[in-house]
Amino acid sequence: MPKESEFRARLSFLKTEDGGRTSPVQSGYRPTADFGLHEEGKERYNDCVLFFDGDSPVNPGETREARVLPLHPELIEGRVEPHAKFNITEGRRVVARGEVLKPLQS
Repeated sequence: MPKESEFRARLSFLKTEDGGRTSPVQSGYRPTADFGLHEEGKERYNDCVLFFDGDSPVNPGETREARVLPLHPELIEGRVEPHAKFNITEGRRVVARGEVLKPLQS
């Protein structure tokens, strides 16, 4: 997979009482990133792997920067630009809000 598909993002995890997770996550967490709808009306869901800065787990309610590795980058082509907003989901449940900081180049 080309490294150009990776990007840095700021992720704000929802608090448990706001519908977020009940437990922390760590690097290697594999949720889905939701970038909204294609012009054709198809959803831009993409399985991804998150790699967080630091060694400590990310608790519900925390904000942390991470490297995001989309597993099917072709599905979000043209959407990974600075300031682009997306949701981190588990199934249909939103557990975090994200903002692209910058695409990563090799």
